[in-house]
Amino acid sequence: QEITITADATGLNGGEYSADIVIESNDPENPTLTIPYTLTVTGSPNMEVNTSELDFGDVFVGREVSLLLQITNTGTETLEVSNLIINDANYSTDENSFSVAPGESSMIEIFYEPQSEGSHSAILNIESNDPNQETLTVELSASGVVPPEIVVQTTVIETVILPGDYKAKYLTFSNVGQADLEWTATLDFLSDDTSWLYLFEQTGSLSPGSDKSIGIGIEARYLINGFYHASILIYSNDPSNPLEVINLELEVTNQNILRLGYEQVEVEASVTNVTIPIETNQYDVQVSSVSNWIAYENHQDEVIVSFTINSSTSSRNASIEVTAGEASATCTIIQKANTVLDVSPENSSNLNLFPNPNYGELNISSTEIASLELMDVSGKSYELDYVKDAEVIRVNLTQLNNGIYYVKIAMNDGTVEIKKVILQK
Repeated sequence: QEITITADATGLNGGEYSADIVIESNDPENPTLTIPYTLTVTGSPNMEVNTSELDFGDVFVGREVSLLLQITNTGTETLEVSNLIINDANYSTDENSFSVAPGESSMIEIFYEPQSEGSHSAILNIESNDPNQETLTVELSASGVVPPEIVVQTTVIETVILPGDYKAKYLTFSNVGQADLEWTATLDFLSDDTSWLYLFEQTGSLSPGSDKSIGIGIEARYLINGFYHASILIYSNDPSNPLEVINLELEVTNQNILRLGYEQVEVEASVTNVTIPIETNQYDVQVSSVSNWIAYENHQDEVIVSFTINSSTSSRNASIEVTAGEASATCTIIQKANTVLDVSPENSSNLNLFPNPNYGELNISSTEIASLELMDVSGKSYELDYVKDAEVIRVNLTQLNNGIYYVKIAMNDGTVEIKKVILQK
């Protein structure tokens, strides 16, 4: 008699499975017959991922972030992942090849570090021994964003105060980057006494190209004469400079103290104002000057000095005297000579500019001119709109404001001359 034996490998992983077939009968000599049975199952891996897309969002250029991708083997044979390939250098992974047992999962980490601004899309190809899909793809997307950049005006604040007095100072910083700067400010004291210093603001967001001034309150009500130290810590999302430390040095004294930020300031001819910081523990701050080419504004903790562009070929000096109580201090301002004004003598060549003063159209009579350049008294250059006739170059000045200008004329023989033009439209 034949007996049909059926084997069901559903749910079995690849491998060998053994069993015994036992036949019992009324044969008195052999009532039980045992027959060994071996089943060989050829398994098949099946690769699945937990997502077909990974979106890293906006990431600062030069900063690295990562996301996890889960690979699961739902088959009946070990999954052999042989290679991971990404077609964009902004993405990477530390994994290359690995094995996943049937019914198990493995996590791989995908990194994104943008090297440039803009969107970056890529494909992750996962190669394996899955007979149904030897290569499985996952879409990668992200954008590189130019980060914020914090610039602090100063890293040291020194101030002086009378015992029992109060003073407000300001710490200014800027965002010169291209993304919003998220910042948080805290205080770090070098002693147990923390009551003498506090911040008006402690957190905020600063848009690109903007400045921020944080008010600092200094309370000397319970302080005795001496020196006190603390630090202002500014944490931000600037990836290259996540922490700025500003040291604050406080002197409490009954003595009459007056200090200026500068003893001497030298500026270019085109600069028209200077701010001189004042540090004092007095209230009656007076400012004076005997120089008639400057004007000044007294703001108690600073002097703003303003003046005109130096149109002379010689430098000029001015002195600012500041008094507070019985103390006094002086700052000298030096405005450099205007080197733009190296004007050629009128009879230095056969060049003729007319009319001068001019009303909008300047004529230059010469056949030997190679190029022209127009500058104002600060040295700023302007594009010239001109037409060259047989013996005269006609220059259109109607778009310019009234004032003094200088025409830099390069001749065919290599010489250069500068002529002054007065524009009065």
